[in-house]
Amino acid sequence: MNSMVTGANADALLCTHDALSNASTTFGFEAGYGKITDVSYNEANAMMLDVSTKFVASGTTALFAIHY
Repeated sequence: MNSMVTGANADALLCTHDALSNASTTFGFEAGYGKITDVSYNEANAMMLDVSTKFVASGTTALFAIHY
């Protein structure tokens, strides 16, 4: 929630190892310039948060980086 209030970047990395540049990574994607647009409590019976994020391209970074 603090990242949403302050407007900090929300980076996302989903891959099979710790980085896309790792030689053992077989699949992954990375988005480095996102903004959190909404944070709300999940409607289920668990204590979870739903976080909505929009990713944009800045002048120096790509929108998405994909490795396969």
